Amino acid sequence: MELAIIFIIGFVSSFFGSFTSGGTSLLSLSLLGVYGLPPLMSLSMYKVGNVGFQLGGLINYLKAEKV
Repeated sequence: MELAIIFIIGFVSSFFGSFTSGGTSLLSLSLLGVYGLPPLMSLSMYKVGNVGFQLGGLINYLKAEKV
């Protein structure tokens, strides 16, 4: 059940973050704090999740030959 709640928090924050630039961290970190996770754990979960976004952006730039 806890994993499903964390997944929903991540999905909602990523959905709203796709409309704004940089709004994902504000929403996801605060929701994970409200959920009861320690600040270091929620920050590390956020940073690990960002690796996927950065790799996706890198792949798009490599396909467009901008790098």
